[in-house]
Amino acid sequence: MTHRFTPRSRPPSRGDRLITGLTAGLILLLLAACDDATAPTAAPAGAPATARPRIALVMKTLTNPFFIEIERGARRAEQELGLETRVITSDTLAGAAPPGPP
Repeated sequence: MTHRFTPRSRPPSRGDRLITGLTAGLILLLLAACDDATAPTAAPAGAPATARPRIALVMKTLTNPFFIEIERGARRAEQELGLETRVITSDTLAGAAPPGPP
């Protein structure tokens, strides 16, 4: 049986296969990083025993209502879960004053 390609479809190119392979590898790497088996049970040397988990939220901008809602949700999670959250945007990286609490 031969496969017929329609005028709108084409066989995958070498670049397409490379992108697919790299994407699959990245997904596997991220999933492996989520493994809890190697998580430390004690605070690192020099860190206080009551150190809160720190999370950085990196976003493009805070002028879009979608991203504003994401930040609000992160701030609520910060309060509910006792996290230390830092919101970073392209404005923050460019040297502008960060919006909201640091």
